[in-house]
Parts: sequence; C-alpha cells; structure tokens
Amino acid sequence: MSVSRRLGIMGGTFDPVHNGHIAIARAAADAFGLDKVVLMPAGHPALKSPEQVSHTTDRLAMTALAAEADARFSVSSMEVDRPGPTYTVDTLEAVAAAEGPGGWIGFIVGTDALVELPLWKDAGRVAKMCTFLVAERPGLSLEDALRRVSADGLAVRSRLIEMETRPESSTEIRRRVREGGAWRGSVPAPVAAYIDSHGLYGGVQG
Repeated sequence: MSVSRRLGIMGGTFDPVHNGHIAIARAAADAFGLDKVVLMPAGHPALKSPEQVSHTTDRLAMTALAAEADARFSVSSMEVDRPGPTYTVDTLEAVAAAEGPGGWIGFIVGTDALVELPLWKDAGRVAKMCTFLVAERPGLSLEDALRRVSADGLAVRSRLIEMETRPESSTEIRRRVREGGAWRGSVPAPVAAYIDSHGLYGGVQG
C-alpha cells in the first residue's frame, strides 16, 4: 500500500449492499479526495448475533459486484477472514500498519452508527486513528451525534458528507424480498441478479 494516499474505509454487514451504500461511498470519495474506498463486510459484528446476518460468502460476493460501480472502490475480506467477533479497532490498527505513517484514514459511517461509538471496543483508540466521514440519517444530525458522543467523554475528528439522504435500508430490502414487494431498484443490478439467482432472503431461486 502507498503511504501517501487518502484512504476511505466503509464497513458494514452489507446484507445486502444497496444503492445508498454506494452513494455514500462515492460522495465521500468526491468530497474528500479519496484515492481509494475499501468496502469491508463485517465477519461477525460484535453487536449482532451470527444468526442476524447472511453467510459471509454471499455478502462478500454482493459487495464485490457493487464495487464494480466505481474504479475507486475495492473490497476487503479482512474482517470476514478474522476469527471471532469483528472490532473496528483491530481493523484500523491493521490498516494503519499497512498504510504507514504517511497514510490518512477516513472511516465512513452514518450518524446512527456514530452515536454507538461509546459501545465499541477501545472507542478512544478508534477515535484517534481515523477521521469520521459522516452521512446524516433522518432525524439525527452530525451536530446531535457529536453531542451525544462527547457526553461519553469521546472526542472525534469528523467531516460531514453533504448529500441527499437515500431511503434504502438492508432490513427493509430483505423484508420486501421475503414478502414479494418491490426491491430491485434499491440495489445495484448485479446485486439484484445475485439475490435472485441464489434465492437469498426467502426469495424464489431463479
């Protein structure tokens, strides 16, 4: 890895990855001059039970298909390959070591994830290793999120990703697939084809 590039990391279960994820990643890359945005599916998120997420093979495959939308995007299996629960602090330490002392790391999150920072393992260390690039969620501004985080004694570096909020939700998409509702317009076309062909989320296999 180059020690001088500006790197963005976007983690998540990506179950499935949807157009909102891609829009946020692209907006962050455009706004902050990111050379690369690494989409990083979580292996076993510490705040979720294993039964709450789909198999890592499927989530990695869908994320790789979605990453084809932009040459600046890549996919990492770092968190999927790591045994045990997934902790952001471990990921950032590994990335920082690989990037070297000249690297700059932006961690892309929504305000809904940022307010949970006090619950993360070694949250103080996480805050020191990256700049949070934050997309606002409906009803939760960056200012409000920072106020709640600072109330727990955490100081974070942050930048707002200024963009129109998209309504996509992985939970809602899974529900629509299961119940036969309209969902294909909420995910990249290759991801929709993958969901169909593999019969994910209770859909009918094609």
